[in-house]
Amino acid sequence: MSRNAILAKVKKATEVISEKAAYPAYEVSQLHSAPRLEGSNLWETFSRNFRAVNGKCMRDIGELIAFLKESQQTVGYCDPQLWDSMGQALADAGLMVETTYDRTQYDRYQFGITRATGAIAESGTLILDDEQTSDRLAALSPWTHVAVFTEQKILRTIPEAIAALGTAPNVIWATGPSKTADVESFTLHPQAFCSTLRQERFVMLRILLLSLVLLPAFGQDLARRQDTQVPPQVDQMYERGLRYLASKQTKEGCWDDSQGTEPGVVGLATIAFLARGEDPQHGPYAAHINRGISYILSQQNATNGFIGSSMYSHGFATLALCEAYGMVDHPKLAPALKKAVDLILSAQKRNRFKAWRYTPDAADADTTVSGCQIVALFAARNAGIAVPDDAIKQALTYMERCRSADGSYGYTSAGGGKPTLTAIGSLCQSLAKNKQTKGYAVSLNYLKNHINYREPYYPFYFEYYMSQALFHADEAIWQEWNAKNIKLLATIQSPDGSWPGRMGYSFNTAGALLSMALNYRFLPIYEK
Repeated sequence: MSRNAILAKVKKATEVISEKAAYPAYEVSQLHSAPRLEGSNLWETFSRNFRAVNGKCMRDIGELIAFLKESQQTVGYCDPQLWDSMGQALADAGLMVETTYDRTQYDRYQFGITRATGAIAESGTLILDDEQTSDRLAALSPWTHVAVFTEQKILRTIPEAIAALGTAPNVIWATGPSKTADVESFTLHPQAFCSTLRQERFVMLRILLLSLVLLPAFGQDLARRQDTQVPPQVDQMYERGLRYLASKQTKEGCWDDSQGTEPGVVGLATIAFLARGEDPQHGPYAAHINRGISYILSQQNATNGFIGSSMYSHGFATLALCEAYGMVDHPKLAPALKKAVDLILSAQKRNRFKAWRYTPDAADADTTVSGCQIVALFAARNAGIAVPDDAIKQALTYMERCRSADGSYGYTSAGGGKPTLTAIGSLCQSLAKNKQTKGYAVSLNYLKNHINYREPYYPFYFEYYMSQALFHADEAIWQEWNAKNIKLLATIQSPDGSWPGRMGYSFNTAGALLSMALNYRFLPIYEK
């Protein structure tokens, strides 16, 4: 269907909507936000508050170029009115930058550089006005948006911004990653926007602000869906589990039990904090999140990027770096993540099955280790790291070789299928948007038939994958399984908030928490 035909259908559907309502009456003096105006100047205040909503401020174009090259974003758009001040430097750096935004090829642009109206210091808010933003799609559809303004355009408070803007139409206030986008005069739900513009891939709207040049970059969107109701029992159990992990974390950032020093386990425990939306900058668990990431980074081989003692550990550690990228402010995180992803890809190239096993040089493969790497690669894509399509395709081909006629996945072949392995295989297919295939449907039926299954040896590993597999597959089935899982976990949670088992308290507790994390849905890897 053509673009014009789609727009015609949308317009027809919205004809029944009444005209825009009048602005509500309000007293400007009653408007307020959290008192966060401390700072010697507005730039300092804005910078701090923008970092609190996952921004990172930079002041010169060299930092912007370094960021774009480091994240392998080489093709983009630049507002023609900014070209004289920025264009030559971008071109000299080898970046392909166009000054006419081709709307028919929006998916080709990795970044867009536009002007901004200004910003609000007390809330870390970016203000975009259509009259001063050269193209709305150039700002909102690429992976990275660079919004340019001078320090003189930073307003102190929200009431000041309202007074300055008056009744100006078509103005976006973005505090944190944007939740909606006005495309062709229609305000769309964020999921609809993602589906329309990014083929249902998760869209990270990194907003970089420029002032001479001044740049903060948004990381990953932590906003939970508004229709998500978290059961109070889950909140209570989750909080007790986080308190346990926080209390037992060492000063180095790991856990002192049988598995707690493995970077992969530290990664899962760190993700457990992030998965409930804990703030890595100012929240009660900020120090624990940052210590966990620092520990993972300290365990990476500086030469080849390998993290930990096995590809299991490397995969989960890489996943943690992906989910923390853009949220945790650590100078070594971005290059470490790139090295970790490169290690996964290079190991795959050397493997005769184009998959993975325990070591980077392994010639054989299995579905558990391979599934871990596949999930990490999809998370890397969500974080803006380049992952070749062939790498995903070859990995999924191996997984499909291990799927039997009844839909179950085996360990190294199609024989001996198990629910845990099938959950891993199904999750990989879901992340690849392969849910319309016959093989996927048969696997889902297998999981439905094993909805009461509980893994006797590695229960929390199974629950971690089963929760995601069913959520991506069929929310009604997930709800049924989730209710049973919550009941089970409530029964076996220890008084100190941990979960017992053979794999160590840190792994067990992290796995149990993550099996409930889809009740929150904060992280990109948990989005459908």
